[in-house]
Amino acid sequence: EKSNVDISAILGILANLTYDYEWNLTEEFNRTLIESGVPKCPTPTEPTTTSTTPLPYDFANTSVISKCFVCGLKTTDIPRTAHCADAFSGDFLPLAPVDARAKGHIASFRKYCRHLDVHNFVENPLEPHSIYGRFTGGCAVRWADLSGVYTQRTCRAKHRPLLGKHFGSKRLAKLELALINVKNGCIASPMATLLPLSRGISLYARFHACVCTGNWCNRAPPAVAPPLHRALQALLSHLVIRRLGT
Repeated sequence: EKSNVDISAILGILANLTYDYEWNLTEEFNRTLIESGVPKCPTPTEPTTTSTTPLPYDFANTSVISKCFVCGLKTTDIPRTAHCADAFSGDFLPLAPVDARAKGHIASFRKYCRHLDVHNFVENPLEPHSIYGRFTGGCAVRWADLSGVYTQRTCRAKHRPLLGKHFGSKRLAKLELALINVKNGCIASPMATLLPLSRGISLYARFHACVCTGNWCNRAPPAVAPPLHRALQALLSHLVIRRLGT
């Protein structure tokens, strides 16, 4: 005998199952339980979120640890200006022409280094001449010997040197960290590494770092390079500036 299968009924059931694709299984299960007199399960809801406002920094109770020139920390990627170097009379490229406008930045570079237990450093808009961080006294200056655009001058935090934002920042900070037990001294990277000067130009350069004690001590120039090396530096800097200007 043939079994009577109601195809239309089966199709109707399938249609009902697939009709509402946003069907809430929990709500349907609860409805069935209520009809059967069984306590229902709690319906899940969106988790409640509470927004917390970070505590303000206690700028008022900070003490001045040192006084230093601070610049070059907020420059990103490949720096396009060398104000942090050129503002100090062409210390890094003695034969290159100095932009007189860079001298006007010296006043804004002067910072009171105030101790505050924060990551890296913070600034207070109400105190533009102060910078806050885990400073330990003294100052630092870091640079690449090929171009002054990567120069950074900072307050010294010998256990965790301040980290900038440009491509050479991590290497410069690690180099300064090697001077953790030195009060006044300098160090140079043992080998040259490729340093981008523009999108199409990368040249080998060595990194340098110096630490010092005393107010405003990080304006001092590094040791004077040999004449031939200075001439090559000036030529390369001139070519890079022309390339960036085009």
